[in-house]
Amino acid sequence: MRNKILLISLVSGLFVGLLVNISGEPVETGFGKIKLNGLAQFWYQNDNGAIPKDTFRLRRAEIKFLGEIKSEIVSWTIMIDPAQLREDLGRKSPLQDFFITYKPCPCFSVDFGQFKTPFGMESLESSAKLDFIEKAMLASIIKWADYRDIGFALKGDLSIGNIKIKPMLGVYNGKRTKCS
Repeated sequence: MRNKILLISLVSGLFVGLLVNISGEPVETGFGKIKLNGLAQFWYQNDNGAIPKDTFRLRRAEIKFLGEIKSEIVSWTIMIDPAQLREDLGRKSPLQDFFITYKPCPCFSVDFGQFKTPFGMESLESSAKLDFIEKAMLASIIKWADYRDIGFALKGDLSIGNIKIKPMLGVYNGKRTKCS
């Protein structure tokens, strides 16, 4: 079953990647805009131990739907990563993110739903924007950067000259979901 899900996720991820490259613009619908993104990341591993082993592995197959309900005031995000079912055998769902953002002004927003818990800038950055396929070793050892949780967060986006300040305060249910 997991192999079928992995194959479907690979094909879907590649299809989504092609769609994004063809038309990266949001699609206008009857209730707002919808945008589709995709990310596929592969590992190649060569272990020259006692038993040499060469292997490829699908690390991420993210499929992300973004939408705006009211132009830049209310938006939503849903992201699934079926490859994570193979990475973590204890997982039951490929759901990563599912949240609604209310942004009454350009410098303040509120998120409700399941999303990344704030622990350092690297954990809040998209996997597609990381320099390497994995996060820093310290973040991987501590495991604080690898979790998502259900709750709400107040976010700021301030600029003082060339300095950006992005404070965040959140309340979560404490039952973290390992998602990366």
